[in-house]
Amino acid sequence: MCTAIMIKQKDGHPFVARNFDYDPKSQLKVTKVPRNYPFTFEISTKKHHVKYAMIGMTLRHEGTFVFVDGVNEVGLCCAILDLPTTAPWNESLDLNKTNLLPTDVSFYFLTQFATVTELRHHIDQLNIMAPPHHPFASTTKIHWMVCDQQGNSIVIEQTETGLQIYDNEIGVLTNSPTFDQHLMNLSLYLKKENELTTPIPGDYSSPSRFIRAALLKKYIQLEETPSATIHACFQILSSVAMLPGVLKRTQGENYETRYTACMSLNPPCYHYKLFNSFEFHSLHLTTEDLENDPIVINN
Repeated sequence: MCTAIMIKQKDGHPFVARNFDYDPKSQLKVTKVPRNYPFTFEISTKKHHVKYAMIGMTLRHEGTFVFVDGVNEVGLCCAILDLPTTAPWNESLDLNKTNLLPTDVSFYFLTQFATVTELRHHIDQLNIMAPPHHPFASTTKIHWMVCDQQGNSIVIEQTETGLQIYDNEIGVLTNSPTFDQHLMNLSLYLKKENELTTPIPGDYSSPSRFIRAALLKKYIQLEETPSATIHACFQILSSVAMLPGVLKRTQGENYETRYTACMSLNPPCYHYKLFNSFEFHSLHLTTEDLENDPIVINN
């Protein structure tokens, strides 16, 4: 599950927001990573260093973690969302490329790249793989929404022929089907520039959430201030939130919205609210966060 949107303020300043819908027992932590922090990926011995400091939400699982979303110090933002119908990942290393587990991709994007354009130029140098003996990676079926300070947005998906990059002018992403099919579905709801052909769907399915978020985003009034724009993001995402227990009772799936985040890209700031709380948190990437200190975990 999950829904992500990008909204621009009246002056063009972009914000990226998302609902994270997952198992209610999963462990989540907001994490800051400083500049120059050394790291190696699980499937590679090559040492890397963080080029751009970042902040985001991590999902902890069986001794490892994955950044499910985040923003870096130069305003590049990334969010991962489930895509159960994704093509299989590669199973072998490519010594001529940067080898990554699918769970490492968002962290790599955010710590190494400044813009969508720069990322596009390097995407063919990546080998996203899932060794058969690695159950977490091989069962992780996801795609990525990446946005930058200039308001550019793309969707990256694994296909039978490799990674596919889509321009995301709609500024929305949910789960299955693939992004190109979502765009086809959305076109059925628009007859003219400002006229709907049918009522907006209201169920929890991924295609319906995509359409609902896209249409609300299209027709909502653009705001002039960051606080008003952040509020608009939270309002749109509340319309596609998964209430506790509903999916379990109706479809047998134990998913619910765990939190909603809104990332300001200029200046970079991570705003979030846990779904079972009215408390709103705002965490900035300050000068201190950019230095080479240990990773800071916010509980």
